[in-house]
Amino acid sequence: MRGKEKRICVAVLVLFLSIVCISNASADTLPWLITDGNYTYTDLGNGTGSLAFTSVNPTWANYMNGDSGCAYPSWMGVCDYQDTIIGSDPFGMGTLEAEISFGTLTNSTGSPTLFGSASLTVFEISTNDVFFSATIDNLDMSKDWNNLSNVVAGNGPNSRYVTELLDKGKGTGNIQMSFTPGAGGVEDFTGSSSGSVGMTIAAPEPVSSILFLVGGTLLALRRYRKKTI
Repeated sequence: MRGKEKRICVAVLVLFLSIVCISNASADTLPWLITDGNYTYTDLGNGTGSLAFTSVNPTWANYMNGDSGCAYPSWMGVCDYQDTIIGSDPFGMGTLEAEISFGTLTNSTGSPTLFGSASLTVFEISTNDVFFSATIDNLDMSKDWNNLSNVVAGNGPNSRYVTELLDKGKGTGNIQMSFTPGAGGVEDFTGSSSGSVGMTIAAPEPVSSILFLVGGTLLALRRYRKKTI
């Protein structure tokens, strides 16, 4: 392979690696809120479908320092911290106190995994007080993670998870959804179905980390060009 062709190949490889770095840097980071629940997808028969969720409850949290959070008091030895967004019970029974609700989610048969923008609210079940709310931007079920914007605290009880999410995400976040159809197979949103759904809500990687990776990649490419030109 001639020198010029080698330089082109290396340049392409560097650009590819930079894309991988940016993609990885855009992934989620602590704190995490993990939930489980149920879903029902209904084919409306007119080229569209609707997606509804029920009993989507937070069940576990992981915090920025590595601590874990659950509905049990820390003295029970189940986790490090008892978070109000998951539950509180002085006897360690693990009562789930919060639930996640969504606005209307609809798609079209032409783009079955695309549901557009949607609202998300995490509220306290017994009082309807809101822990936090957010907007899911252009929800695409084919993606591993979707972006959250307008993440704001509500009037609900103080929650360590919410405090850390707002501190780290500065009004943004990420959400991941995993669907398991009751009939088996893979959920493709092309026909009526129902099953279980797991979700993780996390903070995004800071922009500074992305800029650091991009800057490092560009610097490496510049140094390479100086050596080969």
